[in-house]
Amino acid sequence: MKKPESFWEKKLTPEKYKILRKKATEKPFSGELLKNKEEGTYVCGACGNEIFSSETKFNSGTGWPSFYDAKKGRTKLKKDFSLVIPRTEVICAKCESHLGHVFPDGPKEKTGKRYCINSKALDFKKKGKKMEDIIHKTKIINLIKEKATKTKNRKDKEKLKELEEAVKNNKKEKINKIIKELPEDIAKGVIEFLVNVPW
Repeated sequence: MKKPESFWEKKLTPEKYKILRKKATEKPFSGELLKNKEEGTYVCGACGNEIFSSETKFNSGTGWPSFYDAKKGRTKLKKDFSLVIPRTEVICAKCESHLGHVFPDGPKEKTGKRYCINSKALDFKKKGKKMEDIIHKTKIINLIKEKATKTKNRKDKEKLKELEEAVKNNKKEKINKIIKELPEDIAKGVIEFLVNVPW
């Protein structure tokens, strides 16, 4: 899945782009998925490739989501010499985005491995939720971001930012409230997408 960097820079949020494509590391204990205990699948935050099952997630106490195994063939490992001590980088096998690193200090009764992964490098697909639903929701969020970039009104920008967060967190009542407060020309395109949003 070879795509130019301009494609990823446009598709991803600045935070995700820095981690997935520029190999940055998020601050420990800051990730949204760190304490997630729901059943489902963790997918690549760039291309949606299924990487980890929730069954392999464990609390390592390190501050980053940790897994003792990855789905077969979904990741690639590369030697990372960016620090004094060499590490093993974990990348998505499909789009080659940076996910994190793997260390040999995981649960001994399992694989002995600890996949230390950036929360922002992943998206979570709740059990029973179709991948198409996640893609549709991502499109809505990207549309909102695009409208926020184009509008010059500061108040509208703030409202669109609130709307983005509400969509991410499935806050239906808040979404309806914000939509009513937005100018009709801005709200129209978003409403058309929201009709089919998978809650």
